[in-house]
Amino acid sequence: MPRTPCGHVAPTSPHERGNCQFCHQHRVLGHYIAGPKGDAFRCHACIDQYGDAIMEGDGGNCRVDSTPANWWACLEPPPTLYQVPDGQLDMQSLFIQGGSHWQAMTVISDPAHIYFSGHGSERAWPSSVVLAEHLLSQSDKQLCGLRVVELGAGTGVPGMVLARLGASVILTDLPWLLPLAQYNIEANFVAGGNNLQPSIAPLRWGCAAEAFAITMHGKPDLVIGADVVYRNEDMEPLLSTITHLGAPAVILAIKCREMIMSTFMAKLKELRWQVSMCGSYGSIMVLHLSPRIFQ
Repeated sequence: MPRTPCGHVAPTSPHERGNCQFCHQHRVLGHYIAGPKGDAFRCHACIDQYGDAIMEGDGGNCRVDSTPANWWACLEPPPTLYQVPDGQLDMQSLFIQGGSHWQAMTVISDPAHIYFSGHGSERAWPSSVVLAEHLLSQSDKQLCGLRVVELGAGTGVPGMVLARLGASVILTDLPWLLPLAQYNIEANFVAGGNNLQPSIAPLRWGCAAEAFAITMHGKPDLVIGADVVYRNEDMEPLLSTITHLGAPAVILAIKCREMIMSTFMAKLKELRWQVSMCGSYGSIMVLHLSPRIFQ
């Protein structure tokens, strides 16, 4: 049976019927997925709620969470921002200034979780603004043409700033949050305009196959991320994903949460990655990382 990029078994027909090994319903429609202990049948309802990811510990492939992927959300997001009814989403004007340069951005967010769950959908968090300002302050340097991947993009403000500066940017996040990133692209870029619009791609940390799909046409020159260090259980998948992307430079804006930061810095030291602090903005630090393979 053929396998999809994340190691899943592709169905031989549009629908198969079986006993779901996730919710234990019998004779339901779904398809088989390759797992660490063999193929497992998962119904379409569970795939919709939990994703068709492989369990953690199967050699670096995707994880599946213990709670539904988009369980906070009430409605399915419309295909485009212009089809969203008035008042459903929040729209904020944001002024980004870095050095002598500035950009005006429009941020589309979902603080009421009407369409999108997760904290990344609630607003442009302070770390993302700090990262955007730091990147904008570097705009005198050669940024045009750089290939950039933003991790955990959410509303995608830092990546969109770089795209306006001429970089080729991919905004990545969990699959169910990507429509929000697309809404923000629609709000900040004119179709067919002079600026190169960012693209979007799913990237679940720890999923080597999704990282590989992003690098098929070339590894990025730079990986960026804002407020991506906040849970111990995400640290290994995050660093694994950065390694798989293979960029020689990484810039992260991180809110200093004492225990998490000490664990994170210890992990970087263990991996022998070079770390330099480029600035401290209150409780937010901007770090430049160089993975060991490029030292």
